[in-house]
Amino acid sequence: MTLRVIGNTTRDIFYQTQNFPVPGESVLAAERKEDVGGKGFNQAVAAVRAGAKVCFTTSVGNDASAAILRTAIDAVEGMVANVLTAPFSTDESVIMISGDSENAIVSTAACARWLDVRSLTPTLESVIQGDMLLMQGNMRQETTAIVLSQARARGATCILNPAPLPQDAAALVALADIVVLNLVEACTILGHACVNTETNTITSAISSGKMLQAQSGSVVLLTLGSKGCVILSDAEPIEIPAPRVVAVDTTGAGDTFTGWFCAGRMRGLSLEDAATEAVGAAALKVTRHGTGNALPSRAEYSKFVEE
Repeated sequence: MTLRVIGNTTRDIFYQTQNFPVPGESVLAAERKEDVGGKGFNQAVAAVRAGAKVCFTTSVGNDASAAILRTAIDAVEGMVANVLTAPFSTDESVIMISGDSENAIVSTAACARWLDVRSLTPTLESVIQGDMLLMQGNMRQETTAIVLSQARARGATCILNPAPLPQDAAALVALADIVVLNLVEACTILGHACVNTETNTITSAISSGKMLQAQSGSVVLLTLGSKGCVILSDAEPIEIPAPRVVAVDTTGAGDTFTGWFCAGRMRGLSLEDAATEAVGAAALKVTRHGTGNALPSRAEYSKFVEE
């Protein structure tokens, strides 16, 4: 069985700031760093490091940054990659990390949105019964919908992390077997006002998750940051608390969770056990700066759990 990840790869530019700027304000960065990231790349690498067999399909641009990304993708041991060239500048993300370790991200997605069903046909034709397909929200909605539908028809389990949220995310959520998203995203899809995750109660989070699960028919994994996650299915909700850690950079925590969860399911773990590992791996990730280079390995996770 293979985990087939279709998604973006970006050049990540990090700025460490004391506070996020308010409208009209300019702030100075204390530090600038670069890394390779993108939700597709991060989730594929996270799954590989968790022990899954991964085939990753992505697109990069036709500029100098593309060569750097290709080198980074090729350097991931244990991952088979299909890297397509889009006629644009390589996608990039500008990430601000505040003094309290939260992040704010702005990304481009021309290369990701260039991918279409025709270019993805070889990947789809390689899907077999028992495979798993993982997608995110960076591609065009029509393409994502067709790929999810065709993969399910070929016997794959489809996982969707609909971030950044496409315009009609509800339609995509209904096409996936399992949906991974945070509380803000869930509330947006439902058309509800949502308070900050840190101040929201688990009870109200479960209520929103149940509504989305009932509306879509998919299993919903609702991530709650430092509070862990909740699994919503036809059974009773399952709450999984997160280990207490000192966070330095929350960028990529959700991608770590998603990749590790998929890897756990590929190994035959239950929803609860796979999500428990994923929560622990995400907690370990937030103790590190960066994205692709900061994603934990299974050996690092085992040591973290033992401590």
